[in-house]
Amino acid sequence: MDKKTLYVSDLDGTLMRSDETISNFTIETINRLIGQGLAFTYATARSIGSARPIAGGLKLELPVITRNGAALADNTDGHVIEKSVFTTEEVEFLKTRLPEVAEFGFVSCFLGDRMVRTWLPGKHSPGLQGYIDYYEKDPTLVRADGPETLYCGEPGYVTLIGEREEIAPLYERMREYTGWECLFQKDTYRDEYWLEICPQNCTKAKAIRKMKEKYGFEKLVVFGDALNDVPMFRIADEAYAVENARPEAKGAATGILGKNDEDAVAKFLAEIMDPAPRLIMEDTAVWFVYHGEKYFISCHPYEPCLYLKQGDKYALTLHNAFTQEEIIKVFRAGQRLRAIDGTTYDETEFCKALAGALDHGRVNVDFTYAAKKERGLK
Repeated sequence: MDKKTLYVSDLDGTLMRSDETISNFTIETINRLIGQGLAFTYATARSIGSARPIAGGLKLELPVITRNGAALADNTDGHVIEKSVFTTEEVEFLKTRLPEVAEFGFVSCFLGDRMVRTWLPGKHSPGLQGYIDYYEKDPTLVRADGPETLYCGEPGYVTLIGEREEIAPLYERMREYTGWECLFQKDTYRDEYWLEICPQNCTKAKAIRKMKEKYGFEKLVVFGDALNDVPMFRIADEAYAVENARPEAKGAATGILGKNDEDAVAKFLAEIMDPAPRLIMEDTAVWFVYHGEKYFISCHPYEPCLYLKQGDKYALTLHNAFTQEEIIKVFRAGQRLRAIDGTTYDETEFCKALAGALDHGRVNVDFTYAAKKERGLK
């Protein structure tokens, strides 16, 4: 596994399609890239019991982040590796402060390295009843006998599902207590709203930062679509929202990919991880991809110079090169670029010259010199 860059994707609405599945293409692509060294995992509000039936085909080497950062789990067998739980005082506070959990929600409780979701019989909101019906054959969804068994083992997460006007007042009430995290947002697939409460400092962003530090990754790239993904966008070196993402996520993103239903994350990763140097061309922008790194190509049109940049850092300056407009126009037409010395280059040869310049570690270099060095000429 390459320890340079950690890639983390949200599940619902990002890696998963609108039918709540992950395509065979995405699973096969990510597994192939992991075999080539890709360091990849997912971060989700789901429990591991809810995530594995969907994402279990991913052969992940890293733990997965579940319950919005409250638990790390093994995607292979589902056992919980690390967890955060409410204190005894917080559990008692939840019991007295949130009686509505019986009608609207369930509690995620840890029994050793296993997690169960407990609910009470009685009147339920349509959202909660739909959830119970959907998971009725799941052994980790357990009917509790009463309020005491509702909060069994080590409670670590509370979820409520209902209409906005029903859940919003509960969110306002529960977030008054600053000892835990509260997240209130619309469901990805339906018109219902969810309130999720977990122990303090349990967020996707904090769990990802901890993983990055533990494994010694240098760079973080994330993918998401929802409000709870915004904090991890803010700590990432690169953050990509899918086209179907909420405006808040798009506003915090480095870039916008295609739709979740079109395998956008897997296609992006395949482009990045392909070892062959290549260009990604859009109408007015060009990127150079090499060894899993993506460089934005900008230019100074009067010399002209090409600049390869990562974020606000310059990786390479190529003198006597070309403008972005020339590159896009010529290569899209299937033609050859003409250098200042009269030598011409097709797209493959041009990419090899850029790769050669990066490999030689020259921060400032003449394009013709770089191209000759790549071909082994003096």
